[in-house]
Amino acid sequence: MLKSSSGIRKATVIPVPNPIDTRKLMDAAEKLRFRDCKVSEGESWGFITPDYTDNWPLVPMIQHSLLFTLRRDRRVPNKRRLSREWNEAIREKEKAEDRKLTKEERAELRKTCETKLIAQTPPQESEFQAIYDGERRLLVVLESTGSRVQFVVEKFNRLIDPQGVSVEWEASRQEAILEGTLTAWAYRPELIPEDLRFTLGTDYRLTSADSTAVLANHSPGEEINIHLMNQKLVEKVELYWGETVSFCLSAKKVISQIDFKSYCSESIKSVRENENIDDIRVYQEGLFLVFYDAFLELWDAVCKIPETPSGGL
Repeated sequence: MLKSSSGIRKATVIPVPNPIDTRKLMDAAEKLRFRDCKVSEGESWGFITPDYTDNWPLVPMIQHSLLFTLRRDRRVPNKRRLSREWNEAIREKEKAEDRKLTKEERAELRKTCETKLIAQTPPQESEFQAIYDGERRLLVVLESTGSRVQFVVEKFNRLIDPQGVSVEWEASRQEAILEGTLTAWAYRPELIPEDLRFTLGTDYRLTSADSTAVLANHSPGEEINIHLMNQKLVEKVELYWGETVSFCLSAKKVISQIDFKSYCSESIKSVRENENIDDIRVYQEGLFLVFYDAFLELWDAVCKIPETPSGGL
C-alpha cells in the first residue's frame, strides 16, 4: 500500500494545529475521487486507493493514522513544438492579413496553439502519498521536494476546509532551522551529542549566499573544512542513526533517502511469518505499521537535534 517497497524513503512532517474529524475527512476524500483527464483538460487530480484494487477503501485507517494516495495527470505540451507551431501560426496570419499582429493577438494565438497541443499530448501520471496521524496531529507527506509537498498540502486543505481547519505550509517560507547545527557538526563532529546516536555520513550539500556547491562522497575532513571556512553552510547532510539506519537530513528538517532495511528486517520477518499472511490486507497493514513506527522513532530523534549548536564552530 506504500508506494515504495522499501517503506518510507522520504518525508516532510507538518504539524496540524487543530483536531480533525477523521470520518468527515474520509467522506470528503470520497467526493474528490480521481477522474481521468479529459482530452480538453490540461490537468486532473483526485484521490485513489493505495493499491489499484478493491482490497482497501479509498482512505485506509490503520490504528490512528489515515493513508492518502493522490494521483495527478497533466498534459504538458512540448515547449519546442509549441514555440514552432506558434511562430508558424503568427507568420501565416500576418501574411494572410498583410499586417503585424498586436501583442494581445499573438498571446491569443499562443493560447489556441497550446490548447490544440494539449489535446494531442498523452497525460503524465504522478502519485503522491501522505499520512495523517490523528494521535500526534501530524501530516507526514512522503515527499521531499517543496513543489510536490505544496501540492499535497493544498489538496489536503481542500479536505479539511469544511471543518474550519487548515495546514499552513508554503515551500518558499520554510526556514533552514538546522543550518547552524548541521554546519557545526560537519566542521566538528565531536559536537554531536552522544545520546542522539547520530554519526556523519559522506554526502554533503553546501550552500552560500551567492552560490551552491555540491560535494558528494567526501568524508568529514580537510576539504569540507576548507569550504566551511569559506563561509559555506550545510544545506543537507547524510547521517546514520544508530548502526543500521542511514538517511539525509536537510537544514529545513526534511528527511530523504531513508534506508530502514536492516533496522526493520526482524519486524518484517515477523509480519511474513504471520499465520494470516494469505490475507493481503493483514500483510500490507503489518508492513505499513513496521515502517511507520520506525519512521516515528527516527523523527523523534531528529526532533531532539538542537536548532542552536552547542560548543560553536
